[in-house]
Amino acid sequence: MRVFDVATPESPREVASFNTFDEFHPRSTDSLYQGAIGMRVPGDGAVYVVDLSRGLFVFEEP
Repeated sequence: MRVFDVATPESPREVASFNTFDEFHPRSTDSLYQGAIGMRVPGDGAVYVVDLSRGLFVFEEP
């Protein structure tokens, strides 16, 4: 997951990142679909990320 500040579209700036893929996690598979598959930023101060093998991650907004 990578989060960018695009307040100035001409020069977006990365403000946060998190690697959700963990090939050694017990529930990882050989599937092409690994790591984060969905993300939502509803404006409640949190970022919700769904990961196929590790479930739901909840991060504070940067």
